Amino acid sequence: MLGFARATALTFEKASIQDIIEELMKSYMDQAKAAEVKIIKQYVELPEIEVDRGQISQVFSNLILNAIQAMPNGGELSLSILRGKEVEGILQSIKVQVADTGHGIAEDMLKKLFDPFFTTKYGGTGLGLTITHSIVDAHKGYIDVESQIGKGTTFTVTLPTLQ
Repeated sequence: MLGFARATALTFEKASIQDIIEELMKSYMDQAKAAEVKIIKQYVELPEIEVDRGQISQVFSNLILNAIQAMPNGGELSLSILRGKEVEGILQSIKVQVADTGHGIAEDMLKKLFDPFFTTKYGGTGLGLTITHSIVDAHKGYIDVESQIGKGTTFTVTLPTLQ
């Protein structure tokens, strides 16, 4: 499955990252509501960037689903779209943060998070974050994670504005 994800040729097109995330959120609203997860959005206006729409949707789908599942007793899911690095007034990258107030991830687990078949979820395959990392990498971006036990987790995806 991981080989398949890597082998898929990317088809880049200009797209609004905000539109992609808003479209995804429609499919997760019922699940968030059922888990008593409040959605908080913080978006800044950004230019369209070149992405493979289907693959980048998979990235944020994985992160949003993981965040909701990390808060079975309710909490807050924050989605932020921010300006990234600028050079001489030209935007070089954008950042998308998916943060939850869930149970958090232990520090020793953070190092293994993107490893194939590593999972902390019962019934999980351990491929979601591995594929997510692979897709972000194929977009010449990067993904960071910060977490504190009992406070939550924040994933930050940084994508270039130009391919």
